Amino acid sequence: MGLGIIGAKRLMDRFQIDSAPGSGTVVVLTKLIPKRSPLIAESDLLRICNSLAEERQQDPIQELQHQNQELLRALEEIRAASRS
Repeated sequence: MGLGIIGAKRLMDRFQIDSAPGSGTVVVLTKLIPKRSPLIAESDLLRICNSLAEERQQDPIQELQHQNQELLRALEEIRAASRS
């Protein structure tokens, strides 16, 4: 497994990956909501679903560039904190 997959597996409560020749790869990630969390209203759920649907349509290269920028910012913050 790649490092990204291992990292995703650690962050999730459930992780499943199935790959078959000719049918592609399916990855299922599950994050359980704590029982103490407030209930999600149907309108909020619809808003979240719409937001996620829009995110899926982004260009993968742009998403990687965005993630790289976030990682570089985090690295710089760590370096700055270690200098203090």
